[in-house]
Amino acid sequence: MKSFLKTTASWGMLFCVLAAIPPALPWSFQTGFASAQDLVSGLQGTAPRMVTFAISAYTDWHGAAISIAGGIGLLFLVATGSLKPAPWWRTLGIGIVGAAIITFTIIYSTHHWNHFPVRESGGFLAIVSSVGLLFIACLETRHLLERRAVGNADGPAA
Repeated sequence: MKSFLKTTASWGMLFCVLAAIPPALPWSFQTGFASAQDLVSGLQGTAPRMVTFAISAYTDWHGAAISIAGGIGLLFLVATGSLKPAPWWRTLGIGIVGAAIITFTIIYSTHHWNHFPVRESGGFLAIVSSVGLLFIACLETRHLLERRAVGNADGPAA
């Protein structure tokens, strides 16, 4: 397990799993009546109770899109994670998945949030996971650039 957490591919897999799960968690809250039974008791002399319901991202298309992007990223990294050194197209794939997740989250937020989603754990975890994937892509880009710089430095002088 110690060697598993030493690669950018394994961290990318963890962030992809973390991105696929949040749409099932609360993304927004809506106020409404508690239940039909409370409404009946309200007719008997007590006022119906107002409660807050947690709404997941699956109530709209954004939740499925975020989960699918995270799942595709996970499968992509499982298939290509053992390649050493990381090829440029894997770095590009991780960046695209991270950008897609943050894009879907931003699109969802323009319709449902008026503030940063700290109370909405699903939205917060989606943002954290997409930033993590983009950070992994940046690290792999850095490794690619270092390899290229070392390769050019070892070559013949012009």
